[in-house]
Amino acid sequence: MRYWHIALAAIAALGVTQSYAVDRPHNVILFVPDGMRAKMVTPETAPTMAAIRDQGVNFQNSHSMFPTFTMPNSSAMATGHWVGDTGVFGNTIYTGYNVGNTGVTPSLENDTVLGSVDQHNGGNFLDETALLSAARHAGLSTAAIGKVGPILIFDHIDRAGAPTIIIDDATGSANGIPLAPEISDVLKQAALPLAAPSRGANGETGTMSKPGTTVANVKQQNFRRCRDQGRAAHVQDAQPAFRDGLLVARS
Repeated sequence: MRYWHIALAAIAALGVTQSYAVDRPHNVILFVPDGMRAKMVTPETAPTMAAIRDQGVNFQNSHSMFPTFTMPNSSAMATGHWVGDTGVFGNTIYTGYNVGNTGVTPSLENDTVLGSVDQHNGGNFLDETALLSAARHAGLSTAAIGKVGPILIFDHIDRAGAPTIIIDDATGSANGIPLAPEISDVLKQAALPLAAPSRGANGETGTMSKPGTTVANVKQQNFRRCRDQGRAAHVQDAQPAFRDGLLVARS
């Protein structure tokens, strides 16, 4: 997929430029807004996003994978492979065994479920290399921040919380990926929360008789903004050799 080729090129470029400017950080951010129409981003409605798009790289003819669910598209962006390769055809998956008393068709938008299906499928149920995993092995600092499920898929085989930092809806809970001690320490020093808040009314789903949520996910946006500030402070204080990185952010 085009995303994968661009990511590999970025990783290769970072590796080359490190030898020329070891004191200068080189960072790549992959930002994925869920369900946002491109024409909604204008200098009036979203000036910062519009500026990044207009001054950077804008994919004007990008298309979602079919089926257009969260996890199939996340697995495609994370690996550069079609769903026929990853086996992720929906937000749920048939496992053939009972996963945590949730049945044989659990939701993949769950860190515990992703760990279970990995364990039952040779350690990597996608059977493909994920983007952040490749970046991590290339020596980059890696992190993913956003929605539970599609965030972890970018480095789902690394569940220790380091070196890839994972921050999602499950952060701080028994079902989440633990925070690296260095990140926890920075957040504590800044008096920032260690556990993610719930989506609240934003997490409500629609039915045949009731529309879905009409409330913005402000609580988690503010939480992640605080976390980003904490991570930025950590990166700023880090040694230059550890300041080259790849961040995946998904709304």
